[in-house]
Amino acid sequence: MEAKTGGWAVAELIEVDSAGDASNSQVAVDPRGNAVAVWQQSDGGRTNILANRFASAEGWGIAELIETADAGDASDPRVTVDSNGRSIAVWLQSDGTRVSVWSSRFE
Repeated sequence: MEAKTGGWAVAELIEVDSAGDASNSQVAVDPRGNAVAVWQQSDGGRTNILANRFASAEGWGIAELIETADAGDASDPRVTVDSNGRSIAVWLQSDGTRVSVWSSRFE
């Protein structure tokens, strides 16, 4: 990613899975400029939670599935990142009977 001072850089696509629509994105940034973005995305059969990491020296990485229970539709992802770059994401996930809160951690 090209750094630009005094304005917005060129927009980048950070999710490249064209299986279904992405929505409900959220991003968190640490004091060093590293970031984590999370969103929900349909794969055509159910809704999953994905994440992508941004390293200030390298740019965006490759989006990855962080919700792997395959229990049912997942939604409403939230993410936070601490000053050391550790991240925690949480989301809601249905098992067909009830909705529970799930989480995943990146260190």
